[in-house]
Amino acid sequence: MIEKERTNRVVIVVEAGTVSGVFASCAKDSVEVIDMDTDDLETAEQSKRRLEKVKADCEVGKLIKYL
Repeated sequence: MIEKERTNRVVIVVEAGTVSGVFASCAKDSVEVIDMDTDDLETAEQSKRRLEKVKADCEVGKLIKYL
């Protein structure tokens, strides 16, 4: 379960549709970017599976959705 008091910060910068920077306030944080904008069918399926796992993690309280 995610601690409600946690204040680590992650910032993702997108320019022209591409992630150009990722910043975190704690070296132990991990950041994953799932690019859903692809024309490659194999990459699209892989991204869809990764996103489904993220949504499942949100449902059980392992992740918090900010946007």
